[in-house]
Amino acid sequence: MSRKSHQILLARKEKHLGKVLDKKLAAYVTAATAAGVAMLAAPDAAAEIRYTPVHILVASGATYWIDLNHDGMNDFGLYRHQIVVGNSILLAVPGDVGNEVVQATGGRSDSAAALMVGAAIGPNQKFASRTSYAYGGFFMAFAGLSASQTFFKGPWKDQTNKYLGLKFFVNGELHYGWARMTVTHNLKLTALTGFAYETEPNKPIRAGNESGSNDESAGRPLPSGSEIFEPPTLGMLAVGWPALRRN
Repeated sequence: MSRKSHQILLARKEKHLGKVLDKKLAAYVTAATAAGVAMLAAPDAAAEIRYTPVHILVASGATYWIDLNHDGMNDFGLYRHQIVVGNSILLAVPGDVGNEVVQATGGRSDSAAALMVGAAIGPNQKFASRTSYAYGGFFMAFAGLSASQTFFKGPWKDQTNKYLGLKFFVNGELHYGWARMTVTHNLKLTALTGFAYETEPNKPIRAGNESGSNDESAGRPLPSGSEIFEPPTLGMLAVGWPALRRN
């Protein structure tokens, strides 16, 4: 083979190899682009649950309002009210008509359940649809004195890291959510440590789920980074909330 013919053959092979590489590169770019789009879209697709961590100690005589979706509207309030000296009640107060809580079983029809982590919150649950108290809230706990003896009653008596099951409306569409609370020491410790809601209307949520799709994470344990509120001692209560947060 002449030198010229050899050069022509090499040129043809290089041209063919170039076309093959171009095709492979184009396929790679297409796949990478699609993957990139998928990666960019993944947070939105997975962000079906919006979680808000908080550390709130509800004081006596105060109401702490929860805005689940941060739209400036109060969805639920936690109302710790002193009825008479030494007697206090804790209520979950709906911020709007139709906002309700999962009803406690075996108790009053206007009482709020203290749900375990992983409990379903959705259309198959029974919600407390009326509030008979003059204060307009769903009953959680009652503490005080009777005949010189202390008492502490209600579905939220001595509950640590339990969940209020919530349903509320956004622009006329029904959503489900939860609020994590600890209620101990005869209501002296009434703490809210986080809340979340499902962004997709009419879709159930599991108590304690903080992110992702409920289809994938329903019933799973809390993420390792989740802060669990440990019950303090009476001494720590006397020191105040900063000491509670350090525990």
